[in-house]
Amino acid sequence: MHLRLVDYVIWAGDCLALLAVLAAMHKRRLHRPYPYFFFYILLQLALNPLLLLFSTISYRLYYYAYYAVLMVSVVASVAVFRDILRNALTVFPGLRDLMALMFWSSVALVLAAMVLLNISRGQDNNFLADWTLSAVSATRTAQCALILLLFCFRKYLGISFGSIVFGIALGFGFFAATNMLMIAGGRFASMNHAVLSQVNSGIYLASALIWLGYAMRGSAQLQTAGRAECFA
Repeated sequence: MHLRLVDYVIWAGDCLALLAVLAAMHKRRLHRPYPYFFFYILLQLALNPLLLLFSTISYRLYYYAYYAVLMVSVVASVAVFRDILRNALTVFPGLRDLMALMFWSSVALVLAAMVLLNISRGQDNNFLADWTLSAVSATRTAQCALILLLFCFRKYLGISFGSIVFGIALGFGFFAATNMLMIAGGRFASMNHAVLSQVNSGIYLASALIWLGYAMRGSAQLQTAGRAECFA
């Protein structure tokens, strides 16, 4: 697989931004309230260089590794929502189970729709890609729905725009929404996959910079006083 200079530049930018996020979180001890997010960043730093190495060895090896890494990354990003819900719903612990149930129900419903779509289209040589992207799309859709719900009720939850939990959710929401558009563009339109990959990587870099900004300057405290006023 041939990589261009821009691919290496974006990859290096991703790694540097994620390393800076880890450093900022460790310095501010944010890895304690957000352990899954901290692990997610570590996982990305471990898997991305491995994927780059495979791309220089064999396209076939890179092809299967790419979709394996994609699934692992999605599962890890789902785990991050435990951090988000736990910190956003500290005053309302009963809502955590409800939000988790809504999230997994959304994943199941969208995944079922994607499976039916793949069945109706029939089997082809892109079986692995179609089914993997279907699972990813289902998860991304549920993530967007959950993040939108949190944003709509952020006033009642005491989540300010400057809080870290908002920044983490914002980064994932931004990437999930644009990633779904990239997947749709790659599957249902005649678009250059190399360009789509570069755009997707650039969007992930933007998400990493959002996380970096909040990890460095974001508030670790929620507005508990505001919550009390909303329900008074």
